[in-house]
Amino acid sequence: MKAVNSEEKPITSMANDVTLRLGEWSGLCNFIVVPLDDFTVILGIDFLIKENVAIMPLLEGISIGDEYCPCFISKIKELESV
Repeated sequence: MKAVNSEEKPITSMANDVTLRLGEWSGLCNFIVVPLDDFTVILGIDFLIKENVAIMPLLEGISIGDEYCPCFISKIKELESV
């Protein structure tokens, strides 16, 4: 796996059906586990498409168009696991 301005790192494992909470929204997500120096988590294209996410840089946040819990999340500083 290669992130911007980082060295290439091997994928160490998968974590399936992990509960992720972002502001008011929560849902099950699958993660690829890779030790990274610069990032806590990278939300990839699969997450963005599955949860109908719109990135809104001008408003400094993201809009999640989830059918059951649509919401706007501003400035995600740190993710916490549940």
